[in-house]
Amino acid sequence: MSTSSSPSLQSPYPKVELHVHLEGSANAHTLVDLAQAARTPHALPTLDPDSLQELIVCRDFQSFLDVWDWLRDLWLDPENLAIMTRSYLEQAAARNVRYVEFRFNAAGPARRGLPLWEGLGAIASARVKALNDWGIRSGLIIGHSRHRPEEGLSTALIAIQAAEKGLASGIDLSGDETRYPVSYFRDAFRQARSAGLNITAHAGEWSGPESVWEVIRQLRAQRIGHGVRSIEDSELIRYLRQEGITLEVCPTSNVCTGVFPSLSEHPIRRLFEEGVRLTVNSDDPPLFATDIDREYALLESVFGFTAQEVAEVTLNAVDAAFLPEPDKADLRTEVIEGYRATGVEAV
Repeated sequence: MSTSSSPSLQSPYPKVELHVHLEGSANAHTLVDLAQAARTPHALPTLDPDSLQELIVCRDFQSFLDVWDWLRDLWLDPENLAIMTRSYLEQAAARNVRYVEFRFNAAGPARRGLPLWEGLGAIASARVKALNDWGIRSGLIIGHSRHRPEEGLSTALIAIQAAEKGLASGIDLSGDETRYPVSYFRDAFRQARSAGLNITAHAGEWSGPESVWEVIRQLRAQRIGHGVRSIEDSELIRYLRQEGITLEVCPTSNVCTGVFPSLSEHPIRRLFEEGVRLTVNSDDPPLFATDIDREYALLESVFGFTAQEVAEVTLNAVDAAFLPEPDKADLRTEVIEGYRATGVEAV
């Protein structure tokens, strides 16, 4: 499987990222620092950052799950979560990212010992500090894994309470689309929606278009995580276009996990030409040897997007962000001015 281009690709444009998992956002140097500073011993396969980076790059879906197992104890310490949040936002700000939405599956770490509200508070504090230090805005979505259907309602309650405390703005569903149907989570997401939470859900990645239809019809998802296999269903494409449902597309991730054999076979360009609203994202960047700069650069270098089309993708992300309208308007102005500074008129 090939991702075609070097991870060092860069893009000068202002960026907005809506799909990055906090748990998978820390690079090898940060992971080694966290493991060495842990109050209880934590065994990574190696404490050499360069060697660790080679090991954590996922080459298929099973290796992705293996890396998740190595890292999960690091998510149980609120200070670690703060460091991971701050580290990613510092790197993102240096890459001209203006807004990031993290997602964090809080129920699993809480079940395994994370003091939940201390952890979510630590993430929020790191986000505020990043805004003050680097001017980068950010949000948080509470994630839930399909692999734990029995915890769906409790996760919805966490998300509702987090939103009431100003710590989160949405809820997400991820995991195995083939073994855990959306019907298991319908009641939980209905409660979250009734409480005013925004809804996104992973679909159309491992399963085909039918999984996208499921999250739209049963969860009333406003955004679709990945959603790239929607291209297989012309009726679904028409519906996405008509309803303005936004896809959170992660090209390099889709190649690394085997959804598509290469970037040249990825359908992001066809989806865009069909009029589907889409965004571009890095998903779990160190695990896929990528970053948001590279994902933006691929739009032009591999997929043939013009500068104005890249700007359109960015404004799609602004419009789909889980932000209050006044904040969204401010972000839109900031992005348009940022593109203008590069000589591109974003409209």
